[in-house]
Amino acid sequence: FTSSEYLKVAYRYLVKTLEILETGLGSNHQSIGSSCLAIASVQNLANDLADTREWLVNSLRNMERLQPVPTGAIAFTQVQLSNLLIQQGHPQQAKLVLEKAAIYHMEVVTHLIEAYRIDHKNKSNANRLNVSMNGRGTDGQSFVPDAEDKMYTPPILRNSNLYTEIQLAVDLTS
Repeated sequence: FTSSEYLKVAYRYLVKTLEILETGLGSNHQSIGSSCLAIASVQNLANDLADTREWLVNSLRNMERLQPVPTGAIAFTQVQLSNLLIQQGHPQQAKLVLEKAAIYHMEVVTHLIEAYRIDHKNKSNANRLNVSMNGRGTDGQSFVPDAEDKMYTPPILRNSNLYTEIQLAVDLTS
């Protein structure tokens, strides 16, 4: 076998695997997005850029529908797509893909930081505010942060999911 023949065999194997996964799991599962990404990698090695692009886009479409959204995998795929677009001579489209990734991840990080901050503020003030760990007061009302609460920013641990998301957003915008 030549390397080209190995790539063709790998491609057929991965496509068949994808078909089996779609039959068993449906089209909205993390394994489907990962399989599309694997197929894109093989096609990229085979230097079939048009097919690689199609599989990367399929992977992105699948991953964007998942809950929870796999932001790290989406960012990786968007960077791969951007690199491919540059190879294909589409630098403006590549830039748009990276900008979309950066905006998306900044929004994710903003929401995560806010939820993290409020959660930690609730935990640290649970006794003072009569707030249970589920964010509801003893009277059943939701905890609403006031101006003093907005100033509180808890430490973010290195290697936590939130830290990883922040680092990803910073990397994409620099």
